Amino acid sequence: MSISKNDQKLIQELHEDVKTLRAKNEDQILSYLKSTGLTAGLLINFKEKLVKDGIKRFV
Repeated sequence: MSISKNDQKLIQELHEDVKTLRAKNEDQILSYLKSTGLTAGLLINFKEKLVKDGIKRFV
């Protein structure tokens, strides 16, 4: 999914069904970034006790 705000775009990948994010999840978002030409992405895991602990940023 891409989000646009003030001409800035971001790819975000949301995961609600996994306890830990794996390398394949990171590979997926890096693939999205490469194919779209975007430079920033977020991988978000909502299974963490605190959501902020489940956010990983890619640039």
